[in-house]
Amino acid sequence: MTDVSDPCVPNRVYGYGDAVNVQKVVGILVAILVVFWIISSPSTAAGTVNGILDSLASAGSSLIQFLRGIAPG
Repeated sequence: MTDVSDPCVPNRVYGYGDAVNVQKVVGILVAILVVFWIISSPSTAAGTVNGILDSLASAGSSLIQFLRGIAPG
C-alpha cells in the first residue's frame, strides 16, 4: 500500500479528465469566434451557411438516387 504523503507518488494522474477540459475550452473558443464572425459580417456568414446547407441537400439527393438505383424492382 502506498503512502499518500509520499512525495514520489503523484497525487493526481493526468489523463482523460484533462482532455475533456481542453475540449471544453476549445469548444467555447470556437463558439465565441463563430458568434463574433456572425456579428461582424452577417451576410458572409449567411452565405456560408446557405452553401453548406445546399451541399448537404445535394449529397442527400445523390444518396437517395443511389439507393433507388440499387434497389430491386
